[in-house]
This record gives sequence, structure tokens and C-alpha cells, in this order.
Amino acid sequence: MALTKKEIARRVLVHLENVGIKLNDHDKERLVEQNIMTMLGTVCKAANTMSVSRFNVNVNKKWFHSNTDNKDKPHFKVENSGPQIEFENVLFPARHSLFILNYLRLRECCMELELDRKDWFNSSTWGIELDEESETFNWAGGNTKRFKIRKVTSIEAFKNESFQAPLAYDIADQSQQERVLVPTKNAKTVISNEANSDDSKTEIKTNEKEIGLKWYYYYIAFILPLGGLFSFIEAKVLYDKNTIIIAIMFLFLGIIQFIVAIGLRWMKLWAFYTNVALIAIAIITASKTDKGYPEFIGSIIAIVLFWYLPNYIYWKKRIFLFK
Repeated sequence: MALTKKEIARRVLVHLENVGIKLNDHDKERLVEQNIMTMLGTVCKAANTMSVSRFNVNVNKKWFHSNTDNKDKPHFKVENSGPQIEFENVLFPARHSLFILNYLRLRECCMELELDRKDWFNSSTWGIELDEESETFNWAGGNTKRFKIRKVTSIEAFKNESFQAPLAYDIADQSQQERVLVPTKNAKTVISNEANSDDSKTEIKTNEKEIGLKWYYYYIAFILPLGGLFSFIEAKVLYDKNTIIIAIMFLFLGIIQFIVAIGLRWMKLWAFYTNVALIAIAIITASKTDKGYPEFIGSIIAIVLFWYLPNYIYWKKRIFLFK
């Protein structure tokens, strides 16, 4: 099943953050709404993501007209009635890394298609299968020829991919079954002046640790649903004790936790802030004790140190996913 635009944008943003690239709010919004962003003066489009290794990419059918050497940029429509948007680079948010491919290099790879060329050349959307370990991809549909693709490890990847001579490639045999597109030794590098210009829409920062999402997925799949379930159980116990008002409060709290889990899954900003409030509420609900005042204070301190603060820091670092 294909990912939504917002899910694709989230993957791209996480990978960019992991290599020290931070977009401003305007570019984040555009990436979420249209799956495009501007980097070093070039328009980059995130490929339609089917899974962590399968993508659909837009191509320009004019490339395949006979007796032409067309190198027009590919384009797409955000909405059926909207304008055509051209782009220079394609971004592939795989499981562990972000990959980038310039449209002229994309065109070259298209020309090396092995199977069903007539059908593929009449389509504006092509499927690819990407292998992160070898940093290569092949066209889907049984095509076996593999092509080198650049992994984004810093902002330099955007500069190099956009401004290097795009056609200086040979196809070299690596085995009888696998061939990879590699640069020729005589490739010339052409750097545009734009590569050295400041991009007012791009902020660079240094991240020493990657922005992981394992806890995010575990939290919305298990922690919040379990918290909601325990709140329902607590509500039933309190109701049986005729503590009606507090029982209703726990019932409401359980419902909120399930709603927030759904909101976080869809990257809603309201869910982010509501979740921060839930984390704070947990200090009170989890620290109740039948023992004395010192034990009560001790439990609050423990919950703040080992639950509230780690979660607050974790979610604060990921607020950009919800904007």
C-alpha cells in the first residue's frame, strides 16, 4: 500500500535531520502538502513510496520520442486540476537512508530499460526497486540491470547530484546477471554558481545523534492503547466504589489516549500537544500510593526523572514531524 504524502514527507524530514539538514517551516509545509522542496536552488520531488524499497517515479515521456534528444524536466500535478510542477531531483526515502537521483541521470537509466520498452515508454510513472546495501536500483517488472544511486550523507549530495556532468557514465559488467551504472574516468564536473549561493530557505545544523522513530511506533501501538485500557479498568473499579466523578475522569482519560494514538499516527499537531499533557498527567495518576507523604514525593520524583523528562525531550526533538 502506498504511503500518504504526509508519511512520505515525514520519512524525508527524518533522513534530512539525521544528516544535519533542517528545513524551515515553509519548506516543511510544502514537502508535506506537495512532496516537493527546494535545495540549493533546485526543486526536489519525493518519489511515491510503496514500501521501504519500492518506489514510483515520474518520468517525461518526451524523452522516448524517436529521433529526438529531448532532455526536458519531468513534471507532475499535485491535483488533477492544478498546474504542472517541474523538478530536477528525485528523493527516495528508504528504510535507513535518503537517496537522490538527478533527472538527467534518471533519463539515462530509463534508456537502459531491458523489458517491455514500448509499454514503459508510454507511461509517465515507472516503478523501481532500491537496494540500500549496494546503493543501487533496478527497474521493476523483472528488469535486472542495476544502476548506482547517490545516498544523501550531507548537503553536498544535493550539490554533487545537481551540478555534476550528468551523462558521463558507462555501463560496466559486474557479473553475468548484474550490471551497474558507474561514472567514467573522464567525467567532467561542472559546478554552477548557484551551488555556492546561500539558500535562504535552508538551515543547516549539526546532529550528533540520529532522530530515530522506534519509540514513536511502539508508543502509539502499545503504550497509549495499554494506558487507555488501564484507564477503563480503573474507571470500572472506581465506579464500583461509588466514586462516580473520578471514574468518569478516568473513562474520559482512556478515550483521550486512544484518540491521541490515532492523531500521532497521522502526525497531527494537536495530538502532539495533547500527548505532552498526557505525559504530565501520568505523573499524578501513576504516583498515587497508600503510603505516607515521603513515599508519595519519592514516587513523583522517580516518575519525573524516568518517565516525564525522557519522553518530553524525545517528543520535543520530533515536533518538526507534526508541523
